[in-house]
Amino acid sequence: MVCTIIVVNLQAFCMGLANSLIYEWSMMNYRFKRTFFSILSFLSIFLVVSSPSFTDNVKVIPGDVNGDQEVNISDVADIIDVLLGNNVDDLMYKRSDVDGDGKVNIDDLSELIDLVLTGNSISISISLSQDSVVVIANQSLQLLVTIQPESASAEIVWYSTDETIAVVEEGLITAIAPGKCDIVAECRGVTAICHVVVLDDTLQSIVLSDDYLTMDVEEVITLEVELLPEYLGGVPLVWTSTDDAVATVNNGLVTAIAPGVCDIIVSYKDKKATCQIAVLKKVDVNGVSFYMLPVRGGVFMMGAELGQLGSNVNEKPQHEVTISNYMIGVTEVTQELWGAVMGHIPGRFKGHPQHPVENVSWSECDVFIRSLNERTGLVFHLPTEAQWEYAARGGNRSENYIFAGSDALMSVGWYVTNSGNMGEGHPDYGTHDVATKNPNELNLFDMSGNVNEWCYDWYSTYTADPQTDPIGPTHGSHKVFRGGSWNDKAANCRITFRYPQSVSYKSDRIGLRLAL
Repeated sequence: MVCTIIVVNLQAFCMGLANSLIYEWSMMNYRFKRTFFSILSFLSIFLVVSSPSFTDNVKVIPGDVNGDQEVNISDVADIIDVLLGNNVDDLMYKRSDVDGDGKVNIDDLSELIDLVLTGNSISISISLSQDSVVVIANQSLQLLVTIQPESASAEIVWYSTDETIAVVEEGLITAIAPGKCDIVAECRGVTAICHVVVLDDTLQSIVLSDDYLTMDVEEVITLEVELLPEYLGGVPLVWTSTDDAVATVNNGLVTAIAPGVCDIIVSYKDKKATCQIAVLKKVDVNGVSFYMLPVRGGVFMMGAELGQLGSNVNEKPQHEVTISNYMIGVTEVTQELWGAVMGHIPGRFKGHPQHPVENVSWSECDVFIRSLNERTGLVFHLPTEAQWEYAARGGNRSENYIFAGSDALMSVGWYVTNSGNMGEGHPDYGTHDVATKNPNELNLFDMSGNVNEWCYDWYSTYTADPQTDPIGPTHGSHKVFRGGSWNDKAANCRITFRYPQSVSYKSDRIGLRLAL
């Protein structure tokens, strides 16, 4: 009880003395000041408050005005000097803000004397959410700051050591240009530092995981992006669809909306990559479903090049053809589909629902299509020769292969070597399930081999004249089939191969593919 009274009285004495001396301090002579500090120094023997050592960039002791890592009576003298404006630097001024309200006044002197007399000295620490970051030029990154204890919180000052490299505002770093700098958060004389490395945002290349995809309506896929250099993986990429009615995209997530063709484009500055999306049209008839592929029109050279091995005279001369958008069957018409429309299944190899229908004449194919149109309300037709060849070549994605999808027929087609020569008792003899070989560039199957396919056109020889959406002559004696069959040699499975036959001709090598 006695000690408490002494401390309280001593505190009141010192406060009163300090308040009265602030005004008079500058008028005191040197001898008086020296006597005053002798008295205070004597008192400090009993009242000194020592603090643990600390790193200047980690924590600070409120009231340690002179920065000697102790809060004692000498700090009282220094804060009085600060209040009088004597010998004050910026760091001392910040340390003199004992109560952390952003200004130095008599309240800070009161707080300091209380610390000296009661020993209630505390240390604070300041830390950032990250002590080092790598940022791409023109990117932003938010730093979070923590001050302990929370009761010691005060205004935080942010600054960059080089604003030509990165700037900061309330912890939000914005990278300006390649280089290194520090971002500093300061509170009550203590600082926390984040080392910043800014990398160049010049993109060398951008590549998508796919450059062509076929999708069903409502199907969702994700396109992956590969950037060079790899560290640019965090740059803000821009995703767009050339036709949101066909497919939409959100940060690489593609959703198919309706049948058609569009491009999904991802870009950053002057670099971009494109994936062509073809949304399939699904058609149902009497419980059987099949797919039509939208084909983007374009310009191509129709016919065989001069000197092409195995080419015939009726495949020349090559001539320029412009094709409009259309749809073509992903596969040849199957036995199952023919039966669903016509009620019966013709052919030598019937009994296999997914084998292509065969042994059908051009005239019978015409009847089948008319019936299919009545049942579906759509307008199907046999593809023109130009439509067939453009699709077999891979449309606007053509790699100029000899066969549909490859220069190696074995990988894309059933023909005499892997089918016809096997002998009737062999399981690979004859036709095969559609879509069991690799597709071409447009994901179309069996356009070389399995069965020949009737085309719409009357047969005629080529001319060198450019043409747009040609449909052949208005009349003639023979129609044309294309594509080769299970019992044809490789030369007859070439994309440019064409052969005329009468509309009543039938063969176990000939079927059809639909166009729309």
